Amino acid sequence: TRRLSELSTFPSLGRLLPEYFVAHQSRSYGFAPSSRLVSEQNSAPNPKTAQLRQPPRSGWPGAAAAILAAVLSSAFVCSPVYAAPRPLGPVVAPTIATLDADARASGNRRASATAIGRALFTTEWPAQVLNVYADGVGSHEVAGLRISGVKFHRRIGRLQFIAEVRALIERTFAAAPVGEVDVWAQIPIPVRKGAVVSGDKAVPTSRNVFTITVRRGESASSMTARMLDGTNVYWDEEWAGSAFKVMR
Repeated sequence: TRRLSELSTFPSLGRLLPEYFVAHQSRSYGFAPSSRLVSEQNSAPNPKTAQLRQPPRSGWPGAAAAILAAVLSSAFVCSPVYAAPRPLGPVVAPTIATLDADARASGNRRASATAIGRALFTTEWPAQVLNVYADGVGSHEVAGLRISGVKFHRRIGRLQFIAEVRALIERTFAAAPVGEVDVWAQIPIPVRKGAVVSGDKAVPTSRNVFTITVRRGESASSMTARMLDGTNVYWDEEWAGSAFKVMR
């Protein structure tokens, strides 16, 4: 048997007990309290509603109260306290290098091309890297780097251009399991208005002014020497004389 004064000590618990529910109904609507509850304030019916007949003690209101108490008790007393979801970590925006690598990668080994691009585009090279290609058959992969032969980001001479090409090749070998790297520099070709620039009948819109192929295992000094003396390296001397005229 519980007194209302005891239930007031634990109001949240009292609201879940059937007898508290019945006592609350007694106060509000004039029903006599349950025989299990000794009430100091509800020992007699409300005079204003004395004509209302007391509901059966084992009737539906008591059963409903018990069901309600069981449901509420299960939901709010026995269950663990609800924990708000923890916020996710900060969203990290992709870097410029990552965006460039994804946009400029081509070939049937795109993953390798993207990895190479991420290694290259962290640096602003004097001669801009336009595209990164990676193609392979079986376990053999070949990478291709197309660089711009015009509009250098800063003034460079032939030696600085050679140093850049060597650095590009070394980073490419370090970034992907390719067995060969091809590098070529291109310049645009003026095209007359209305010319076909795509499809089988397309006219060329660019031309190569420098090309080199390096296989994995060739030393940096060897590839540098080849670029200096032109062994198995193509130089368009007219372009080189114009592009590097500021610095020799």
